[in-house]
Amino acid sequence: MDIKLVFNANCGFTVSNETSNCVFDSLFRLSAESEYGEPDSTFVSNVVGGVQPFDRTTALVITHDHADHFDPELTTDFLQAHHLNRVICPRSVRDRIGSDFSEQILTPVASGSDDPQEAVTVGDLSVKPLRTDHCGPPGEPNIAVDHNSYIVTFGETSILLGGDLHPSVESIAELGLVELQLRAAVVPHWFLDDYGLTIIKDHIAAEHIVISHVPIADLDGLRAAIEGATPAEREALGQVFLPSHGGDTFHIG
Repeated sequence: MDIKLVFNANCGFTVSNETSNCVFDSLFRLSAESEYGEPDSTFVSNVVGGVQPFDRTTALVITHDHADHFDPELTTDFLQAHHLNRVICPRSVRDRIGSDFSEQILTPVASGSDDPQEAVTVGDLSVKPLRTDHCGPPGEPNIAVDHNSYIVTFGETSILLGGDLHPSVESIAELGLVELQLRAAVVPHWFLDDYGLTIIKDHIAAEHIVISHVPIADLDGLRAAIEGATPAEREALGQVFLPSHGGDTFHIG
């Protein structure tokens, strides 16, 4: 099974196989130029309009209600055009969309809940929400943000999509990610310090690491840092994918 991870912008990716798509944190547009970029307008139109490959079963998955991850108007347009598809998101995101699409919006994690959550099946993929902290000031989570990360699974292949995940050994260890034998994990660039690399190696342990939320101005420097990583850093990172342009594609399985 060919599973592709396609970069859209910032933390936005499309995970897909031959029959299904999971569009993650990718329907947004910003009024001002963003240091992280934004999705190509043709991509956004294709998702909303169901243009191939988005004519297949599609789950729209959203981590949190920030403008560089989620746009309520675009999400509403998507729901209006695709009555059989689903949006999976925190309740704060659902509240921004409104009640007209309640049957299409799935909010499996209650705000403030640490209870284990069941995966949601959409087409031949499953999406398991994880209640996680949003990264805040250095060393601290931003607990005011209603934030989910997700495990997306096709068959035996599981991928972590972290969003703006806060690097915390204690909270990430509790997720039990190592037992999932992840094929890939998408984590933000702030995991690339010594503390974050320890989390990647010991508590995520994915075969491939994909770096997200990278300021455009920092891409070249970050790429050079990865290429010049020490043996210990390389061991922690494993195989690394650092996308830089919308459409960059990583084949997983």
